Amino acid sequence: MRLCEAIVGCHLCGKSVREIADILQKPNSTVSNLIVKWKRGGREAAEKRTGRTKILGERSHIALKRVLKQNRKSSLVEISQEFQSSSGISVGSRTWRKKRLGIPWSCCHSQAKHHSTECEASIAMV
Repeated sequence: MRLCEAIVGCHLCGKSVREIADILQKPNSTVSNLIVKWKRGGREAAEKRTGRTKILGERSHIALKRVLKQNRKSSLVEISQEFQSSSGISVGSRTWRKKRLGIPWSCCHSQAKHHSTECEASIAMV
C-alpha cells in the first residue's frame, strides 16, 4: 500500500494527524499536507512534474544527425548556422556539444581505412 493511500485511509477511519504521523513514522507536516491535498482535489498522489522542456525534440535530433553527416569536418559555428537556417531553431554551443556527444562518432568523422593484412597496418602506422 502506498503512503498516500495509508494516510487517507487512516484519516477516513477518524485518526488525527498526530496519530497517523506516529503510526506511519512520518512528519506531521507531510501527513497534514497530503490530507489537505486529498480534501481539495480528491487526489491522493502528487501531480506529475514535467520539468523543463527539451530544446531539441526527436525530429530536430534527426535533422542534426543529417547536418553532421553532410559536414563532417565543418566547424561548430558553420554546423550550427546551417542547422538554424534549415530548422529555424536557435541552439547554444553547450547544447551542441551535449547533442554531438550523444551521436556516435562514426557519423561525425570520416571512417578509418580497413587494412586487410598486418603488413598494410604496420605501413599505415609509420
